[in-house]
Amino acid sequence: MPVPSSITDLSTTAASNSPAGSDPISTNLDDYLRAIQAILRAESLNKSWEAPGHTATWLSATQFTIPTDVTSTYRVGRRIKATLAGPTYAYSTITASAFAAGVTTVTVANDSTVLSSPISAIEVGPDSIAMIESGSAVASRAWVQALAATTAAAGILEILDSTEFATGTDSTRAMVASLFSPSKSATAMNITLPGGIILKVGKASAGSSSVNQTITFPTAFPTACIAVFFTTDVSDSIADNAAVAAGYYRILSKSASNFVIAYTARERLWFAVGY
Repeated sequence: MPVPSSITDLSTTAASNSPAGSDPISTNLDDYLRAIQAILRAESLNKSWEAPGHTATWLSATQFTIPTDVTSTYRVGRRIKATLAGPTYAYSTITASAFAAGVTTVTVANDSTVLSSPISAIEVGPDSIAMIESGSAVASRAWVQALAATTAAAGILEILDSTEFATGTDSTRAMVASLFSPSKSATAMNITLPGGIILKVGKASAGSSSVNQTITFPTAFPTACIAVFFTTDVSDSIADNAAVAAGYYRILSKSASNFVIAYTARERLWFAVGY
């Protein structure tokens, strides 16, 4: 192997680098040492950019090709630095990467300078987990599963989605506040519990003393109202007892969207449960 001039001339296998034990060094030793030092310095300046050593062929202002299947390197979301004539540099983000007919075609969104021919070098930015995989693909990785949280140890937790939350039987995922769909106002509150159970609390204004009153829930239950409880907002035991004896203060009917109570001229506090 001749004296290297760039990082791509070096191998990750020590025995594949030069000089080998059988190579005549003579006056070339200083050349090897200086070359390694120069490569280290260049890479320190390069920092976040990696030179994979691929030959890129220009296709258009937003596309280039590389021989063989290198889609694992050129993933969607990864940053690209292309060295153009001059030299000038085009900085871009990969939007598509596909292998067909022996070449990988990479499509990019340019920051400002567009791709032009020739492309003398292609470098790629850091490859993060978010760029590699997401969702269930990441969750299936052994190293991720090894970090799973338990009741005895902190770790990684997956967040419940709305469907899993509604089922209410999951024992491995975490809940977040937004899943409870809380809402409140001066006269009503609503919250959803795991399993799809919904609680509603409200205050209804006084009705007529001679007309049944329909109280409409601020938001209807998706399926059904199971039970409604209510009481008056003002304590007057004599009047209330008389009203109860006369058949007032009772629920006449209920549905997913409302309930009807026997007439009373008092304000009512109510509590409903449904799903």
